[in-house]
Amino acid sequence: MRAWGTAALAFFLVGAACPAEAAPAAPAPVNVIATLPLRDGLHLGVNHAHIHQRGHGYGSDTSAREMDVLRKVGINAVALTPFAYQDGATATQLAGYPPHGPPNDTLDASLRGADLTAEIQLARARGLIVMVKPHLWSRDFWNGGEWQGTIRQETAEGHARWWKSFRAFILHYAALSQAAGAQWYCIGTELRVMTTRHPEEWRVLVADVRKVFQGKVTYAAHWDGEFETITFWDVLDAAGVNAYFPLAAADDASPAALQAAWEPHVRRLNDWQARIQRPVIFTEVGYRTAKGTWRKPWEDKGGAFDEAAQAHAYEAMFTVFAPRTWWGGFYLWKTFTDPARTSRWGDGDGFSFRNRAAERLLQRWLIPTR
Repeated sequence: MRAWGTAALAFFLVGAACPAEAAPAAPAPVNVIATLPLRDGLHLGVNHAHIHQRGHGYGSDTSAREMDVLRKVGINAVALTPFAYQDGATATQLAGYPPHGPPNDTLDASLRGADLTAEIQLARARGLIVMVKPHLWSRDFWNGGEWQGTIRQETAEGHARWWKSFRAFILHYAALSQAAGAQWYCIGTELRVMTTRHPEEWRVLVADVRKVFQGKVTYAAHWDGEFETITFWDVLDAAGVNAYFPLAAADDASPAALQAAWEPHVRRLNDWQARIQRPVIFTEVGYRTAKGTWRKPWEDKGGAFDEAAQAHAYEAMFTVFAPRTWWGGFYLWKTFTDPARTSRWGDGDGFSFRNRAAERLLQRWLIPTR
């Protein structure tokens, strides 16, 4: 791994020389390892997004070429994100996943089950860890007033119907993931209302998933108001957090200033992890190439173009979390199966690090040099 400079090392040292009459130095933070470079065994991943055009999405030659590039950057894992759709945030069924009857994942003509299977196998052939991470989408989400965290049903009967449909969706992709050779499976993403109101249903779902999927299982919780409230982490192999924590720092903040801005969030994460006793994976974390991207990292627009800002944000994250033994790694948001077609197909590339300063930063951190 790359050697660390003395300035970075000094940032973590505790109990520097002080006058004899001064108060004793604070104890070293718990769960911090002595060496700072990224250690072996971490997920160094990306959320690898499907371009919704046949021949350019999952299972395509373009995606295979992009994964080859990602390997050269140092990426060792991909999270693949098939979608299901529902009419609105209060809908009582996922399209193609009825409460009764077999699931139908053929509604998206650009992505069949065979395409996702081929993508998993392409990634495995390149030595990548594969996490399958199903998502939900609704037309209500376009304006930002609703999002997956507000999905809810107005009646108990409506919820029962929705849950049967969602369960069919999750079990369908769990079985596909097992057959195709994925090592990790994520049973949901930022479904904050659902996990808060119905925690016991999730315990049952985890048990059902484990009947058809033999790998590791996690859940991707929202950074605000969900990850600390979930009560079923004990039945999962790792706790996933979509880590879009806002950092209170100026537009021109240095990596050192961003490290300091992480401190209140790190205290929360430390305390929470000590309670749940699970490794923590950042199932999503990302920054755009925009000034001040760290203040509201979940936003997908706004701010002047700034490659350095994105690179500084990743530098700070690696510096802060590399020493923590409970940190299991990350999946950056995001890369694409065909980067040349992101804008045409409505995905945008603001979060992409490809061919930008952050890509060079990632190579320095992720590629072993020892």
